[in-house]
Amino acid sequence: MSAHPLELTLRYVLIAAVIVGSTLLVLNEALGQQTANNKPPEQSDPFKSLRLFIGRWEGDSQGKPGVGKMEREYVFVLRDRFIRASNMAV
Repeated sequence: MSAHPLELTLRYVLIAAVIVGSTLLVLNEALGQQTANNKPPEQSDPFKSLRLFIGRWEGDSQGKPGVGKMEREYVFVLRDRFIRASNMAV
């Protein structure tokens, strides 16, 4: 049994309203964190959960093609604003 076109339209409108409302709530909270003298809120560490992976990682690899070596490195770049990931497989 298929839904009536009007029902589908209402569902899409409701879904869009929920998405827009959620986005506005997030933006409102972010803007509300500024103090009265317009200072930005204290910055928390956006990489806190990823700091465990920063560094150089090496290991062995096996598979149908054969045996290999894997090397992966994560480093902060551009004043610690980004994490660069590099990978090498031999």
